[in-house]
Amino acid sequence: MSSEVLRGIDPRGYFSTFFREGVFPDGRGLLDEQKLVFKQGECGGVGSSVVSTQCVTVSCSIEASVSLVSDAPLVDIKIEPSQQLPEKDAEEYNSLLLSLFTIGNFVKRENLRCLDICDKTLPLEWQLHITIKVLSLEGSLLDAVVV
Repeated sequence: MSSEVLRGIDPRGYFSTFFREGVFPDGRGLLDEQKLVFKQGECGGVGSSVVSTQCVTVSCSIEASVSLVSDAPLVDIKIEPSQQLPEKDAEEYNSLLLSLFTIGNFVKRENLRCLDICDKTLPLEWQLHITIKVLSLEGSLLDAVVV
């Protein structure tokens, strides 16, 4: 069975065979440093960037807004489906990344609270709306997205 067929039928099995050997499918070790290209403002706006690493390129835009304090999630992340990333896979990545944001792995909720000039907490919070578009996908999407 060719590796492309296995990757399409059982992606987790495909990657786990390499990970058990301590390498990525492209041959680099799991602990090897990755080459990273990061360009801000490349997508035509403030809060936008293009990230390229290990055969994956994504464009990311972040829109920030201020709202009254509530229990609603403060981070909304959306990876848009594309030719390289089917809608089902995009939804799985969305839920994985949202759970990482929700439990505070990237940014803690208290860091999104607004303060006045005397460092007193205001009844306002920043909300972040993150949109990620996959431009090329020949490696680990999470490597590029998490950066």
